[in-house]
Amino acid sequence: MVYPEDEKNLNEYIKLSSTVPDSLKADFIAEAEEHLMQIEENLLVLEKNPMDPNPIHAIFRSIHSIKGASNYVNLKLIANIADNFETLFDQIRKGIQQFNSSHADAVLITVDVLKALVKILIKGKMESEIRISATINLMSKLLVHQPEKAESATSTKNDLSDPKRLNNFHSECSKHSLIIRFLGKEFVAQTLNQKKQIVLRQSITAIKVCAQQAGFSKMMQKVSRLEALFNQLTSDNQQKENNYPEFGKINKELQIEISQKNAEIRELLQHPKNAKSVKYPEIEKLTTISGTTTVSDSGSTENQLESSTNQITKDSQNTSTRVSSHQLDTFVDLNNNLLDLKLKYQTILSNLARQGLNSQNFAELKKVESSLGFISSNIQQTVSDLRLIPIKSLFQKLPRIIRDISRKTGKKIQLRTTGDNIDLDKSIVETLADPLIHLVRNSCDHGIEKPAERYQRGKPLTGQILIEALYENSTIFITLSDDGIGINHEKIKQVALRKGMITLEHSYSIDNDSLMQFLFHPGFTTVEKITEISGRGVGMDVVMTDIKKVNGTVKIKSEPGKGTQVILCIPNIKNQ
Repeated sequence: MVYPEDEKNLNEYIKLSSTVPDSLKADFIAEAEEHLMQIEENLLVLEKNPMDPNPIHAIFRSIHSIKGASNYVNLKLIANIADNFETLFDQIRKGIQQFNSSHADAVLITVDVLKALVKILIKGKMESEIRISATINLMSKLLVHQPEKAESATSTKNDLSDPKRLNNFHSECSKHSLIIRFLGKEFVAQTLNQKKQIVLRQSITAIKVCAQQAGFSKMMQKVSRLEALFNQLTSDNQQKENNYPEFGKINKELQIEISQKNAEIRELLQHPKNAKSVKYPEIEKLTTISGTTTVSDSGSTENQLESSTNQITKDSQNTSTRVSSHQLDTFVDLNNNLLDLKLKYQTILSNLARQGLNSQNFAELKKVESSLGFISSNIQQTVSDLRLIPIKSLFQKLPRIIRDISRKTGKKIQLRTTGDNIDLDKSIVETLADPLIHLVRNSCDHGIEKPAERYQRGKPLTGQILIEALYENSTIFITLSDDGIGINHEKIKQVALRKGMITLEHSYSIDNDSLMQFLFHPGFTTVEKITEISGRGVGMDVVMTDIKKVNGTVKIKSEPGKGTQVILCIPNIKNQ
């Protein structure tokens, strides 16, 4: 459904999304999905400890990155939504306002909207309801509107008297300013390729965050202007050539500003008494760093920058490895071709041997055959490894689901997971996603009791859900356990009788394990009242159907009053 106030924005967004180059689109989707997942994870941590600054800074960095990336690929709608989000967490991290439950609800609503917009990039069309204007207004109402204050003459020294800001400025700003200086020259000369443009954009964003954290308003003005020029020059604007010299000019001014700040920092490091007796951690390390950050034209600096650029690219690659299905199919085809070639070669080799091939040539041909087999095996292993992803990516989706259900039902639920480091084939992880979500929802809705009920039963007020992953003898076991009310076997029997699934005579002798199998029948449910969470009799049916697709089995154990355990078993699985 498209709301009238959003129709124009969404139509324009869908049109713009089709103009983004496929390579940039793939990078943006991967980056945005990763940051949105991190925002959800950090928000759930922040809800438990609202005074913890780490998740606040992490959320700010993630939404700032999404905003910068969306501007880069000209997806202004995402950037506009991210803008108020970024401002809100900027105010929270600066202490202008304190994080509360209203912020949490608004963040998750906004994350869902951003996910839906990213999904449009993937599908090329809208598949779910999206409230754009309402979401932007929701975030806007949470902002504290304050007049901007001019930077005082003593603000720099007050900012630099904080060791944490000093350390952050040195470690981040020094490295990224060199990258901007070096790659900025290529950008002005219009010789910078797309991959390096991404690195340049990331460094501009990093300098902007650095300037914000340190409170350097002049540097903030310069880098904001540089960012605006960069976005303009990388857009589809036809009249942009004249702005390249302006980019070079602003870049030089920014480098001078950074150099001045570094000089002030070195002064404080060399004369600690000027820092009002503040003790700087790792002062020797910082002095060494400050000695390399002065802007110069030396070749060693450019070599250092090249190394830094390569390291950033390497770090980015190590964070996540994404391979398209097309690439995997290509690898498989190549491997099959090599295997066919090996069989043909063996036939030729046998014919040559029968015709009296001399021993030396025969030995050489055998070596080639051995090498061919080795290469084929390695390609096959490489393809298998490329498909492996951590099962942790499956578990990461569950805390948000439990959080939302807890809020709707008034229950207190805690999730614990083990075996997160197990790597499985991507297809297996994707197959397990829906079954695991259904099991968690059933456990939250039907299993875990409300706090008052748990208190009456002598249980802790917070219910526990444990998900364990275990890889053993080429088999993956995923066990979901809860300490809830358990399954009422008598209720299952009564529903089965009412539906004509068993006879009255059979009901007297049927065992509990056989009764449990009825839960997997389509439309079977013991719940009298249907909720928006579950109770429609489709959850366990989906679980069994999906697990059977990978030749797996599902087993349920339950003890009334104490809890339920569901075991998913999938055999013949390769992992690493």
